[in-house]
Amino acid sequence: MEQRDRLGGHEPHRGSHAGRYGDRTAAFFVRDSCSLCADAKAKESENRGIWRLNAALRKLVLAINQLFLTPNRARLHAILRTVQASGVQNLRTDRPERTTVEIRKRNNVHVIDAIRPDVPVLVYAHGFGCSQHMWRHITPAFEGKCRQVLFDYVGCGQSDLAAFDPVKYASLKGYVQDLLDVCDALGIERGVHFVGHSVSASIGLLASIERPLLFDRLILVGPSPCYINHAPDYLGGFERQDLDGLLDLMDQNFMGWSSYLAPIVAGAPQADSLGGELSESFCSTDPTMARVFAQATFFADTREELSRVTRPSLILQHGKDALAPLSVGEYMHKKLRGSTLEVLDVTGHCAHMSHPHLVTAAMQRYLSLA
Repeated sequence: MEQRDRLGGHEPHRGSHAGRYGDRTAAFFVRDSCSLCADAKAKESENRGIWRLNAALRKLVLAINQLFLTPNRARLHAILRTVQASGVQNLRTDRPERTTVEIRKRNNVHVIDAIRPDVPVLVYAHGFGCSQHMWRHITPAFEGKCRQVLFDYVGCGQSDLAAFDPVKYASLKGYVQDLLDVCDALGIERGVHFVGHSVSASIGLLASIERPLLFDRLILVGPSPCYINHAPDYLGGFERQDLDGLLDLMDQNFMGWSSYLAPIVAGAPQADSLGGELSESFCSTDPTMARVFAQATFFADTREELSRVTRPSLILQHGKDALAPLSVGEYMHKKLRGSTLEVLDVTGHCAHMSHPHLVTAAMQRYLSLA
């Protein structure tokens, strides 16, 4: 009778579950076949929907994680296409909004405040495989003159790796959201002078399209809207098979990939010194998370979005850059309204690290016009 009362007057079905798990657990397994009241059935139906959704999401994330650990890129491309086509990223929108403290911890946010509160705000965003530490040669030039904000994208640097979502960060939209979250967490609503290196240039441009009032000016160091050649109209620097091979190497030998890519990014004159730092930075990144960011970076194509940017920008193009040749900077200058192109006498892809004095001088000249 006691068991009947607990179940709202219905006797539980006695099957194999009863013997194995006990009466209460047996009732849990067989409650679909019980004639429950209408409210209970509605609640049960709702719960089953949530369980199925969570189970499907877990399977999807596990599948993606497994694929990122294997060299089978055909399967990887297939699952990413499925994710993007299905809009599955929207399944996680029921997650509670993060608090200001949580975002600052998640993205390892650091602020260098100025004495005066009415100074310009500089927000720095690092490139692929790097961290906010790469801006250490730039920030001293603006201390006391600007409020400076540094952060790490989730999956990079000292960010909270537990917050990494392979679905969210499979495209640049996830990194755009990180940037906007950081500004929101700091209460910044307008007037941002954004400084982005490499892929972060595209991330900053996309963020400015989404929130144009947040940004004042954009400073783009070594930008590229697309790394793949689309002859004859656009030369991004790589054929698709080149990038496929680069990511195949990443899948098969992460350390070897780091050692190969770092000196190319650094540039020949500083391949030993800067290349060593970059290789160490690449190697310190979780391989699975780096793989997701690499896919999002090297296969992104934001050329169509350039015409939608309304904020003025400074393009700092490296004179000899294996990742973003001069033709890319010229293309962006042509497509970005209100842009200024300045070609730096630099070999490599990281002028803010190899030639910081050139970058800070260009920034100071540009911002003095604001």
